[in-house]
Amino acid sequence: MVTEARRGNPVSAGRNRPRRPQQKRGVERFEAILDVAHRLLAGRTMSDVSLYDVAREVGCAPATVYHLFPSTGALFYALAGRYAEAWMAMLAEERGNDSARSWQDIVRRKFAEARAFYDDNPQAMEVYLGLGTTREIRARDREVNRQLGAMVATGIRRQFQLPESEFLNEKFVYAIEISDAFWSMSYARHGRITPEIAEETLVAVFSYLENFVPIQLPRIEPATTLVNQ
Repeated sequence: MVTEARRGNPVSAGRNRPRRPQQKRGVERFEAILDVAHRLLAGRTMSDVSLYDVAREVGCAPATVYHLFPSTGALFYALAGRYAEAWMAMLAEERGNDSARSWQDIVRRKFAEARAFYDDNPQAMEVYLGLGTTREIRARDREVNRQLGAMVATGIRRQFQLPESEFLNEKFVYAIEISDAFWSMSYARHGRITPEIAEETLVAVFSYLENFVPIQLPRIEPATTLVNQ
């Protein structure tokens, strides 16, 4: 089914989207199934987890799982959404008030945080970087990358005079796409993102970005407040 969806089979592609319930009981069952899928995926590939496995662990009829998730692709698509929400929330957190020495430091820190998230959530690495990733998950990943690119650009603009340009925002998105290629290769070879490939990723990312962003950017000085004596 994954192979057919990748080839663009419209029937299979439609089966790779979950049916989200509206009622409270259905939502609870939906989330319970995702909890089980997350647990079963630990130490496995997506192809090793079936809807029958999930139904057995949840303790419900397979038809119940199939009603909400027409395929394993739909199951992992929903799981990818859960990981994306957690990832975005983590990256949006302000990590202290200390100023970065350069815009490159901000990029380096965000990439380190993203890698740490994958280290702490190997199931997310399998879903986003594994060989069984579906076309739908890849599309969701690109949308997440657009948000991350904007987030990185915004973080730089808080401290440095980065020109306000949607063109530049897009370049940060492309930089994240570059990192995905390196990290997917590392996961395929080593089952993780190795420190060596993490460094190679930054070399590629900065080599690309520095074609569009000056190596040194003027810092935005904090506004001084005058107090009347």
